[in-house]
Formats: sequence, structure tokens, C-alpha cells
Amino acid sequence: MLTFVLIIPMVATSPDTSDTGATVSAILIAVGAIGALLPAIAVTVRRLHDSDKTGWLYLLGPIPSIGGLILFVMMLLPGPPGENQYGGDPKEVVLGDVVA
Repeated sequence: MLTFVLIIPMVATSPDTSDTGATVSAILIAVGAIGALLPAIAVTVRRLHDSDKTGWLYLLGPIPSIGGLILFVMMLLPGPPGENQYGGDPKEVVLGDVVA
């Protein structure tokens, strides 16, 4: 969605003879992509930690054809119940001092 919103000025200025508008839009798209990349990495690493796997497995993603699929399947699998080396179980509901 962010990329779509940032592309609109580029498309609007493309018939223009100057490339200034397109250059500014390209810079905005690059900044927006970098800004979206960091939270995406953080969420993926958090999900791997929830399933008791190391965050370094994120580096499987760039492997052509199969890396992204392996990472996707690992994130779909449920984690072990209870606490692990990365913290508590995200499915565990805590009500005060009582664990439900």
C-alpha cells in the first residue's frame, strides 16, 4: 500500500520533460521500502523466537526458490507450549499472578 501511494507522484510527473519529480518519487519509494523492511524483519524474527527457533533462520529467505517457502512453513508451525529460551509462550494468558 505504501509503495502504491508513493508511486502516484511518479506516474503523475512521468509525462513531464524534467526528471525531478520522478527522482524525488523514486527516493521516497526507496525510503519507504527501507522503512517497511525493518519492521518486517523484526516481526519475522519474533515469530521464529516464539516457535523456539533462532532469528538467524531469517537468512534462509533469500535462497532462490526454496528459502522463502522453508521460512514460511517454519513460521506456520506452532511453537512448544510454555516458556522457551527466548521468553514466555505468547498464547499463554496471564491474569495478575494467575496463569490461565
